[in-house]
Amino acid sequence: MLDFIQSGPEILVIGGGLLGLEIARALSMRGLSGVSIVEVFNRLLPRQLDEIGAKELQTKLEKMGIRFFLGKEVSQIIGNGSVNRVLFKDGQGVSAGAVIIASGVKPRTDLALTSGLKTSRGVLVDDYLRTSQSRVYAAGDVTEHRGKVYGLIPAAFDQARTLAYNLCGQNKKYEGTIPSNTLKVAGIYLTAIGMVTAEGNEYEIITKHIPESGIYKKLILKNEVVVGAIWLGTKQGVQEISRLIQSGKKVTRYKDEILEESFDFSRIFQE
Repeated sequence: MLDFIQSGPEILVIGGGLLGLEIARALSMRGLSGVSIVEVFNRLLPRQLDEIGAKELQTKLEKMGIRFFLGKEVSQIIGNGSVNRVLFKDGQGVSAGAVIIASGVKPRTDLALTSGLKTSRGVLVDDYLRTSQSRVYAAGDVTEHRGKVYGLIPAAFDQARTLAYNLCGQNKKYEGTIPSNTLKVAGIYLTAIGMVTAEGNEYEIITKHIPESGIYKKLILKNEVVVGAIWLGTKQGVQEISRLIQSGKKVTRYKDEILEESFDFSRIFQE
């Protein structure tokens, strides 16, 4: 691919998730001016960002020269031996000399189905990672636990550890993994942990948005405990917020100041 892009083709990346954005930015940094991303949702990173955060991130990436086609779905990749055009389902077309597909994770369940295991979006497992056949276990990206298919390395590690205990005769439950994603794009800091959107009276949302600095912070609280966070435009406090979510500590006394850059998280942990 690196040899091919020396000719400077227009490149279309299908998928506005973490990997799609990282690929597009990496290509742009190599001097390619015609890099575009098409995303079926109407915003970037729908699993990691809310609308405000997604728009802020899009603005940052557009300043780096990346174009976006949001709310679009690819219907055809056209060419005779090589790509020259991509068509969307709404009839719009764009020129492209190469297409890179980064459109998400889908478990391969063929073997499980052939073996008579129950599946839905993934191979169904209980809290001990047992499948519908009690002597068959599953872990990793292929599993569906409590309705979730994680497709994330930390979840696969957590499941593998739990499974090791159970295979050795020590009953251990897998209680789920708090998703934590970081965008690895030069010059942009973004981390999303746990819940990023919430509806219902049981949740409280605290935000801080400084458009001129490109900073957007958001915390989601349930019963005064932080259960989710978006941290965009700064890395100050990211590790502390992650630790705070894991700890389950209440932040009642600090809600008015916790999103300040100078906030000292040790005050919470020392209580």
